[in-house]
Amino acid sequence: MLLLLIMASRAAWSDAGGVSDEWVMATVRHHCAMCHAETPSHTMLLGQAPPKGVVLESIDDVRRFAPRITEMVVRKKTMPFGNETAMTEADRAKFSQWLAGSDVQRVSCQLARTWISHWNCSGPWQ
Repeated sequence: MLLLLIMASRAAWSDAGGVSDEWVMATVRHHCAMCHAETPSHTMLLGQAPPKGVVLESIDDVRRFAPRITEMVVRKKTMPFGNETAMTEADRAKFSQWLAGSDVQRVSCQLARTWISHWNCSGPWQ
């Protein structure tokens, strides 16, 4: 039963708000990865660590930093920095839909904790 719950919550996350993980990663690669990679490729960051230590190279990275992404990309609209990559309002709205899917994961994780006291919920839904 627990396995089914976990699988269902992952499936819900991967299609949160009708937005796929693939779309999210394509968007992150286009708008974020040149700065937020283990080795940034943006000319202003060559040889430096990624800003604020935020690395967005996998969907799990994006999930882990979901609260920051929500704040900086969706609410404040300060990222991408100076909107250098011309992220559209439509893309921000779509990203917001995907980020909102974390509620499904948070609820599933809390439910799992009620069954297994040492269950480790890792991610923005903690």
